[in-house]
This record gives sequence, C-alpha cells and structure tokens, in this order.
Amino acid sequence: MSRRSVIGLVYMLQGITLLGVDPTPVLARYGINLETLDPAADIERDQEMAILQEVAALIDNPLAGLSIGESISTAGYGALTMLLMTCDNTLEAMQAGVQYQQLTYLHGSLHIEEEGDFVALVICPLPMQEGVRRILIDGDLSGTIKLLRELQAQLGLKILAAAAEIWIPYPRPKEYRAYEDYYQCPVRFGTTEARIRIPKFILQLPFSTANRTANLLYRRQCDALLAQRYKYDGLTGKVLAYLELLNGSYPSAEMVANVMGMTGRTFRRQLSEEKTSFRQLLDRARYQKACSYLKDSSESIDQLAQQLGYSEAASFIHAFQRWSGMSPSVFRKHHSHG
Repeated sequence: MSRRSVIGLVYMLQGITLLGVDPTPVLARYGINLETLDPAADIERDQEMAILQEVAALIDNPLAGLSIGESISTAGYGALTMLLMTCDNTLEAMQAGVQYQQLTYLHGSLHIEEEGDFVALVICPLPMQEGVRRILIDGDLSGTIKLLRELQAQLGLKILAAAAEIWIPYPRPKEYRAYEDYYQCPVRFGTTEARIRIPKFILQLPFSTANRTANLLYRRQCDALLAQRYKYDGLTGKVLAYLELLNGSYPSAEMVANVMGMTGRTFRRQLSEEKTSFRQLLDRARYQKACSYLKDSSESIDQLAQQLGYSEAASFIHAFQRWSGMSPSVFRKHHSHG
C-alpha cells in the first residue's frame, strides 16, 4: 500500500507512552527505535497498522484514543498547516484538507457533506481489527478537533464552539458521558462514519491570514510531497493519492478531473501523456487498498468488496485474481497480520 510520514506514528506512540504503556518491545520486533527514528522518514501504511495493532493490545484504558489524539500537533502537518491557514475561510480550508488528506495522519478517508444549514466533516474509518478500531477512531476524531481548535485560536474564530453534534461509528460505550464532556456537544454513537457537524455560516467567516500567493506556494509544496510519497510526478501521483483515500464507491474520471481543477478532456489527455489512464490508476489504487485490507482487517470478503466499490463479491474476487494471480482468501492466508 502507500507510504506516509512517520510523524503520525511517532505522535501516537508518544501519546501512548504518556498513558504509561511502553511500546519499545513491539517496536524492537520491527527494528525501530523511537529515540533515533528519522522524523523525515516515511512508513508503509500496512507496517504502521501492524505496529499499532500490537501496541493497542497493551492498552487497557477505554478512553486512550482521546488522549492519543491530543498528542498530535499542527506543527507536524508542515506545509499543509500553512496551506489551511492561507485559505479564504474555514470551508475552503476543509476542502483543501480533503484534497490533501494523504498528508494527514488519519486512519480513514475524509470528505465534506452539506446538510441544509450545516456542513459535516466526515471521516470514514478504514477496515481494521476490532482491537485497535476504537482507539484509532477516537484518535482521529480528537486529533481533528485539536487541529480545528488550534487553527481557530490562531485565527480568532470559534468554529468548534458552534459544533452542533459529533457522530462516532461504534456502539455506545459505558463511558459515553465522558465523550460529551470532552467534545462539549451532543455525541451520537453507532453511526456508519465519524462526523463533525458545524453551522455553514461559521465556515464562511473570512480568515485574517488569507493570502492567495502564499496559498499557491503551499499548495505546490503539498503537491510535491504527494508525488514523492507515490514516486510519481505530475497528475498520476495526484490521482493515485486521491483514489487511495476513498472507500465504498469510486468517482468517475470526470469527477476526479473536477477535483483536480481541469476538464475531463484535459484530464484524460494529461494522463495519456504520462503513459497511463484513469482506469489503470483506479485498478492500481483498488489493488493496493485490497492488499492492505486483506492484511490488516478481519472483515469478510463480501464486506471488503463493498469497501472497494464492488456491488458483488464475485466481481472483486475476479478482479483480484486478475491483479495478483490468486484469490483474496489465499492472499489473506499468506499475508494476514491478524
């Protein structure tokens, strides 16, 4: 699967250490020393997930994820933080966050939905083992909340003070009141994804730090980081990075072209010039994601097929055999971390 900055893992492990859990023995099995780890390095996502699964088994605090998310700092997002701060308003910053979410430390995909007078920032968790799922979902939500809080503090806005509701995609735990106290708003459990619902008018208030020239500079820096992660330059890297983030359904070439700010014709022509096509990139993204899911999650083949946008498991099985030369079940048997 894809790589991403090791900083996210470092922040999580530092947060876990503050809870009194020593991850050193687990890291040693992977040849990693937290004290000497290069902060500029990248890590494969499936290796990161395997480490977190083992470390999570050592944690007995059901609210650990909230504390772990608090350990993530806006400074660790680098150019992405500056890109968000130079946007015109919060809504534009959220849209930029969606486009460049591969540069974040989320364990799921991010998108925005409009709900009448509200806008929801939605996090769809990746398939993962049950032992680590609650911790990572809590970490993603609390880390996102912390990012918004730090941004609003710097910009003099009160985005989260107006949050209407937060959704959490697992059954209501006995500690549910602690979540309402933490987020300071109603919390709904048992949903299919995580949501932060915010009134639309709040998101349209102008940023005092908005700067078009600086925004373009930081956008180019984020583009370069994405291309580096995927070892592809140009549009190919951007498309792969975007497709990597999606779960459940996949957009058409025209929809992706729109996200990239170009017409469908220009989109297809540029991919052709880079010796590829949207269909080839979609297959590549699905294959990488399928391999990761089969290694890191315990969900059934039917469930994984839906996560990959297939209406029937048979279609997924046929495609996976075409990609890898073996069935998903055989691949999982030989590669599962579970």
